[in-house]
Amino acid sequence: MLSNKLLIILDMANSHQGNLDKGLEIIKEFYTVCKPYFAIFDIAIKFQYRDTLDSFIHPDYKKDMSFKYIKRFTETYLTPDQYKILINSAKDFGFLVGATPFDEVSVDTVIDHKCNFLKIASCSCTDWELLQKAATTDLPIIISTAGTSLEELHNVYSFFKNRKKQIAFLHCRAEYPTKEENLELNQIDLLKENFIDIPIGFSSHEFPDNYKSVKTALGKKIQILEKHIDLDCETKNAYSCTPDQIHNWLQSVTEAVVTCGIDKGRYIISEKEKNDLQGLQRGIYAKRDIVVGEKININDIFFAIPLLDKQISASNFSKYSIFVATKDIIKNKPITSNNMTFGNIRQQVLSVVDNVRTYLSKSGVVIPSGKIKFELSHHYGLEKFYELGATIITCLNREYAKKILVMLPKQRHPSHYHIKKEETFIVLYGEMLVTLEDQKKVLGVGDILTVERNKKHSFSTNNGCVFEEISTTQFPNDSVYDDKFIMENYSNRKTEVII
Repeated sequence: MLSNKLLIILDMANSHQGNLDKGLEIIKEFYTVCKPYFAIFDIAIKFQYRDTLDSFIHPDYKKDMSFKYIKRFTETYLTPDQYKILINSAKDFGFLVGATPFDEVSVDTVIDHKCNFLKIASCSCTDWELLQKAATTDLPIIISTAGTSLEELHNVYSFFKNRKKQIAFLHCRAEYPTKEENLELNQIDLLKENFIDIPIGFSSHEFPDNYKSVKTALGKKIQILEKHIDLDCETKNAYSCTPDQIHNWLQSVTEAVVTCGIDKGRYIISEKEKNDLQGLQRGIYAKRDIVVGEKININDIFFAIPLLDKQISASNFSKYSIFVATKDIIKNKPITSNNMTFGNIRQQVLSVVDNVRTYLSKSGVVIPSGKIKFELSHHYGLEKFYELGATIITCLNREYAKKILVMLPKQRHPSHYHIKKEETFIVLYGEMLVTLEDQKKVLGVGDILTVERNKKHSFSTNNGCVFEEISTTQFPNDSVYDDKFIMENYSNRKTEVII
């Protein structure tokens, strides 16, 4: 709201006791405590403005000291000029300044005193006349929310947002002081869930020696903290902090900020953490003798500790990994950066899947809901998928089976036959050319073709097509290809992706 730093608001409230000199002393004493933290946090002194002698108190009750707050506000009254002296003193010491107006006249005083922000107290959260006046300013507006319903908060949020005002909400309990079991810090989460585009903070009224709750609040990624302050004297209330208590509280705040760490992106791993993790990670070892030039797959390796220097870890191996031996590797020896080359086709696979899904969307063909297995058939490597390949979506495989096959424009599928499976093709979208034994057939939407066992067939398309394959049970290793290269690399001809 004011900067990217955590904003800490120290509320003087009425602790000046209507004495300008005491107010100046409070600012000076808390400057000594806060000075070391100015580089880390934005720290503000906040005042409370009331047009006490004129509009704030009803004329008939101005002298009725039986009302607690009339007595307090009358006895602690400062003039606007006196507050201006306090404001200027706080600014001279490097504090930001803010004020809580409790009436419309005081809003003008906040503006006149050139405060950095305007604060709305919980008791005024739905005081619509005061909010109307506050909305006429260009200042950021920070609003405490004690005792206000979620519906009311949405109304306040909409009111200020419609007027394009910068606002923040502070979780707050209006029990003075608030027992630890009544702090309700999970309300911070509720505010963050409901008002995702504004800062959320915590206005704290717990006992001054409670340095724990602020750590919990900071763990919830709040952006503003508010605390009441006073000097150690007979007039201090039960929830305001002395300079020594604020010193301890700021240390607790700093510890929490350090403990929580960075709040954007992943942290940078330390060397110690890296070494400790490597001690527990498995390395890749050869399950058999591997000769130079061989592509290494899951059947050729096993995983075990220890992870040796320059050895490839288990976390570097996946279905998207491509390992090729650059040296002969003896059984049980480690796979290392010195005896193989490494590649990763994950982004390439995801790009293919995106293109296939786009084509399916264009076709209007509906595929089953839930998690779907895409088989990218690439007999001569993924780099040639758009020339020689197809995408196979298995819908079911029982005594009967159904697949949906997608052929992108210009794709071909090489000649092969099945030993156990009989299949029937039904074109759903586009057009395909099927070669069955020595006969060529052009199939369009709605055309059906049955391919019996041991019958060689291949298919291709110019503009793309989607077709069903209805068949008997699909068995592993049931496809026999004319090209010996495909048969020798049989286990590497498909990549499976679960979408």
